[in-house]
Amino acid sequence: MIRKIKEQQHCEILNILRNSYIYNPYLYIDAVSFGFSGKRIETYICYEKDEIVAIIYEYYNSLQICSLKEDIQVAQIVEFVKKGDFNMISGNASIIKKLEVALKDFYVAHFGYIMMFPKNGELSQIGNSEMAQVEDCGEIARLICSDEDIGGHYTQDILQKQLEERMLCFGCKNVIIKEQGEIIAHAATYADCSEFAIIGGVITNPYFRGKGYGGNVVSYLTKQLLLDGKNPLLYCYDPKTVKWYEKNSWEICTQCGKLERKRNAL
Repeated sequence: MIRKIKEQQHCEILNILRNSYIYNPYLYIDAVSFGFSGKRIETYICYEKDEIVAIIYEYYNSLQICSLKEDIQVAQIVEFVKKGDFNMISGNASIIKKLEVALKDFYVAHFGYIMMFPKNGELSQIGNSEMAQVEDCGEIARLICSDEDIGGHYTQDILQKQLEERMLCFGCKNVIIKEQGEIIAHAATYADCSEFAIIGGVITNPYFRGKGYGGNVVSYLTKQLLLDGKNPLLYCYDPKTVKWYEKNSWEICTQCGKLERKRNAL
């Protein structure tokens, strides 16, 4: 049974999400930042025999799922998805694998890992990394959008506005390295809360790769988060990049997954 959350359940569900945030960190951050309902936001609770087994967060045209048990039955979630208009569904790998089977005609699955930097981890050199300013967001957006893998879902104008909003309204941090006045490496907190922050947008200009710049901006940003008392997290979907992060002291916490809607599906 899937039911829309009731106001008197907000504290209970927030505590559940706080204790289970590693299974879907973005869901917890969004719930803290935007609440459980509002403009294009709805939250649903999935029950099995009166037990809460999953929390579903609808944010615009995406779904974020925090499943609380491994053997969850997904039939009712599948029907919920089919009735909606969702471009992406994210969650821990176990539930995404089950949904992938039932929704293979409509969605393509991708799997990766959520990684955390331990408090006793060894940071690499930070080089000439520096904090970016709002006026740098346009150039940052251009650099990210030049890479199809991490910027392919954006247009430069839209990403620039998002970066500016995150920086000005939500306190997100952007770290850059410049060479001869040009931004050639970048990393940022794409979302954060009092307990942790998610690092994303890690990129180095192709002409400057292999020189440690990516490690420098990540280390600089990681150090800032640790000083703020926050656990640094990141999502990684590339096995080679996972190994790179592991060499730089990052540890795998759990496997994650996402479903992206096929064109002309549903």
